[in-house]
Amino acid sequence: MRRTVDRQAAEIHPYLIWNAFVDLVGMEAYASLSDVQRRGHLVFWYESEVQNGGHLQFFLNRGTDLLEETLSSLEAIGLLCQAGVLRGAIDRWLMSERRAPDSVEESVRLAREDELGEFDEAFHRCSPSVQEALERHLESHRDEYVLLT
Repeated sequence: MRRTVDRQAAEIHPYLIWNAFVDLVGMEAYASLSDVQRRGHLVFWYESEVQNGGHLQFFLNRGTDLLEETLSSLEAIGLLCQAGVLRGAIDRWLMSERRAPDSVEESVRLAREDELGEFDEAFHRCSPSVQEALERHLESHRDEYVLLT
């Protein structure tokens, strides 16, 4: 599965390739993607969740089923710092039995407790950024994501 982008339009507006990548990894189901696309998908969603609500939101929204795959995807595209941060957050998260919050109030309480805040801060100190690594990943594997017509 790939996204189609008009070659001439992409030459004038290179961001169209990035937009097609984001559309694919952001909208398609994990199971429908190739192995390379799955890496992009997992890294994209890890960053999206952490940027929007920290590691707490990542775990609450994404669960724990694909944690090892997410770690290996971070490592595969050169995000060793972020992989180390996530590994620490996973260890902390899995120390206790968890359940989804029953209400908005409970979600707010969990966010205020900031149990994973140190990992959020460490994530933002990592270099290269996820954006930079995903751009390099896309450049190296453009044909996996985009069909220029």
